[in-house]
Formats: sequence, structure tokens, C-alpha cells
Amino acid sequence: MPRLATKEAIIITPYDTTLRDGNQTPGVNLSVGTKLRIAERLDREGFPYIEGGWPGANPTDTDFFRQLRGHKFQHAQLVVFGMTGRVGVKPENDPSLQTLLEAETGVVEIFGKSWLLHVEKVLRTTPEANLQSIHDSVAYLSQQGRRVFYAAEHFFDGYRNNSKYALSTLEAAQSAGAETIILCDTNGGATPEFVSRATRAVRKRLGQEYSLGIHVHNDRGLAVASTIAAVRAGATQVQGTINGAGERTGNVDLCVFIPTAKLGYGIETMGVDLARIPELANFIETENGLRVPANHPWTGLNAFTHKGGVHVDAVRKEPDAYQHVQPELVGRQTSFESSDQGGGANIMEIASKYGYQLEKTDPRVREMVDKMKELGVLGDAQEYLLLYRGLSMGPEPFETEDQTYTSFSWESSYASSDVSISIRVGRSRFLLPARTGLAPSGFGAFEHSLKETLGYSYGVIRGVRIWDYRTRSTLGQEYGSEDTEVYLELGFGDQRWSSKVRGNSTEIASQKALVEGYKYAILKFDKNKAVPR
Repeated sequence: MPRLATKEAIIITPYDTTLRDGNQTPGVNLSVGTKLRIAERLDREGFPYIEGGWPGANPTDTDFFRQLRGHKFQHAQLVVFGMTGRVGVKPENDPSLQTLLEAETGVVEIFGKSWLLHVEKVLRTTPEANLQSIHDSVAYLSQQGRRVFYAAEHFFDGYRNNSKYALSTLEAAQSAGAETIILCDTNGGATPEFVSRATRAVRKRLGQEYSLGIHVHNDRGLAVASTIAAVRAGATQVQGTINGAGERTGNVDLCVFIPTAKLGYGIETMGVDLARIPELANFIETENGLRVPANHPWTGLNAFTHKGGVHVDAVRKEPDAYQHVQPELVGRQTSFESSDQGGGANIMEIASKYGYQLEKTDPRVREMVDKMKELGVLGDAQEYLLLYRGLSMGPEPFETEDQTYTSFSWESSYASSDVSISIRVGRSRFLLPARTGLAPSGFGAFEHSLKETLGYSYGVIRGVRIWDYRTRSTLGQEYGSEDTEVYLELGFGDQRWSSKVRGNSTEIASQKALVEGYKYAILKFDKNKAVPR
């Protein structure tokens, strides 16, 4: 197994801005209740700082801080966010600064301009007036008893444009009493090498012991690399979001940065347990609706999943063969996916997964390999049914027969459909016509009818719901043709399983995926596993 880095230990303080910067993700709009749940979870996970939002900028954030006024978290400091006061207005008369004080948090973070382009063309003021605003705003908030973090917005663009002026904005904040200065790559375009050089220059100017932070956006896909570069150059506070939520392409993903920093560079993160990161990622995914890509490092579904037959065979023999770290270090486990690219090792892994041991020389293994390649794609349901059928474990819970559809009739842009299904359960045959009324497709009618029919014999089916339903087009077996792959995620309670089917008809493939997903549920979870006679 590759060893952990042995470089000199560095300890960083994580600062989460999922509730503020993450809420600026297009399509994400967190309610007050959702923000409160996320804040409580981040506190339980040990984050030292939680940036809650910008009161006064929107009613949600104003109400959020009102509800948390006086609340004490177990681990975290709640941080209120805003910007420097208006040029030409005394801080004590500035409504936005007063709103920050009214939040009654111990820590306030304000951002100001480091780039002359913003000073002159966005603020439309003079460089000198901007420096005065930074100094006076920080000084005023400090005098009111607040710990002040100063975020130097667009610092790296400003440093590239005019390093002398960019550094002078930091000195204005430092001299006024800012506890920590955060260097921001707001446009996400700085390279790690440039971030390192600029951060070292800041450290030299402000002093080796002065507290620096880093805040990077991911527009060039360099957020993690640039954040690590800044930390190695002297930054000790890292700002980011869970799952990389944020403006445009998002902020640095703390769920990627933290394990990469620890396991690749020996950089420790205060308060956060690596093994709990996947659970946190899943929780935030549910709360804000942003799905973690399957191929995402560390937390993605496929991060430690092996598919190719050569890979599966090697990992079964020696896990280090195709894994850069032990998955358990980050709360994950090695898993395998079966497909037309698999071989005997995949079948033996499926058997082991469900408590059976097979030898590679067993002729049934070869038969199941051939069937696996014929299926093309397999979810949990297809894997189990492949084994169930291949080992002749018993009769299947039910069979579908004679599905009959009427024509669609359109009403208010939705299709109304009729379905009649014949189901054979043991020696009994059920026929259930079902009119679904308004439904987006015949699949909705099929699901309704199938669930109602099977529910008479298998109680578990009544509680099963579809959590995810996706289709995608793939190249077919014949040149120029297309197939459809259907993915279903089904479950009840805390149980989840997948069903995947490939076919040349979306409707038929969807029906087959549902049928096999239900069969899996019955065989695995129903008390009445024996087929009724």
C-alpha cells in the first residue's frame, strides 16, 4: 500500500462556507430550516468555523441569524459575512456594518477590493479611498469587540495586475486589527505555482507568524491543487464548501481537499474525521440537491469501484494493485461492478458478496460470465438474480405476462395511459387493469399496476419507492443503432439498491429494471420469501 506522506506536519483550520458561498450555486436556494440543519451537522462534524450568510442581502440570511442569536454550538464559531463599508460613509453610520453587528456573532468576515480593476470600474472610487474604507471598516468592527477576518477578494488577479497596491490593501486590514487575512482566487483562474509565489510574498510582507487563509474557486479545475499550494506556502485557514458547491463551477471541495491534503501531503485538518466525510457529503447532497458525480474523488460512488475483469481479479488478490489508499481510511469500502467487461473474478466477487464461495473452475462460473456479458450492465438486482439463477436457488417470486396498453390521450400536456398486467405468482395468476389518469409516460402506469398487484402477495413491495430514475442512450450492437440504458435506485427505510438494464426500447428496459428491482426486494427482504402456491 502506498505510504502516507512523511513531510513536516502542517495543521490547517477548515472554514466552511456551504451556507453562504455554496448557496450561491445556480439552482440552489436553501431555506432557513435547511440552513439550520446543515449548520448543526457541520458543528457535529467538528468544523471550527461556519459562515452562515450575509444578513441584509436577503431575507433568508437575516432570519437565519435572528434564529441563531445567542445560540452556542458545541465546536463551531458562527461567522457572519459582509463587505467593507461604503466609501465616504463613517462606519458607525453604515447600515450594512450595523447589520453585521446585529447578528451578534463573535466573528465577522468582511471582504474588500484588492484589484484596481474592481476599485476603479466596479466601486468607481479611488485607490486611496478604497484603502481607507478597508482600514476603517476593520477597525470599527474590531473596536466593537468582534474578531475580524478580512477576505481579500480577487487578490491573485490584483497581485498580478499591481502587486504593490494589492499588498497595500492587506496592510490596511492588518494595521486596523484583522485577525486573519484570506487570499481569494475569486475568478478561479490562478495556477498553483502563482498562488504559491503570491502567498509567500504576502507571508514575507505581513510577517511569518501572521494568520493567512485561502479561498479558491474551481473555474480551471485547480482549486484543490491551488489550495494545497497556498497551505504549503503558509496559509493555515482553508475556506471551502462541502461537495464543491458555489458560484459558477464552485469552490474548493473540502471533501476532496481534506483527504488529499492528509493522505497525499501529511497536512492535518483540525477537528474533522476523515472516515466521516462520505456521510457528510451524502447529507449535504440530500439537503441542497446537488448530486455528487459518480466519478468524484473520495466521495463519488465509483471512487473505489472496480469494473474491468483484470482489475477485479487483481484487487481480489491484492487490494493495493489498483487502489491508491485503503478505502477504509476515508470511510469507504472496495466494491466491484459487473458488466460485459467482467470475467470470472467478477462472478466470484458477486458470490462472495452474498455469502457464497465459488471456484473459478466451476462450470457455472463460465455460464454466468457469458450471461453477464450478454446483459451488458448490471445493478444490485441483476447481480443477485444472475447468482440466484446460475446456482438454481429456487423459483422466482413472480413472472409478468401479457402487458397491454391503450393509446395515450393528451390532457393539459400530460399523457393519460391505461395498462393491464398479468402476473403469475406461483400457481396463481392476477390480472389488474389500472387507469393511472395523468402520467408522464406508460412507465408510471406500469409501476402503479405492478406495485398494486404484487402487494397482495408480498408486503415489502408496498413500501418500496423509486429514489432515482435515469436513462441514457448508448451505441447499439449494430452499426449506427442506439440502445438505452436504464438506471433505477429503489429502496425502503434505510435500504437502497440499484437495477440496471440495457435494451433497444426505453419503455421495455424501464419495465424490466423495475421488475428485477422488485424481485430483488422480495428475495432479499420479504418475510414471505417462499413463492406462494
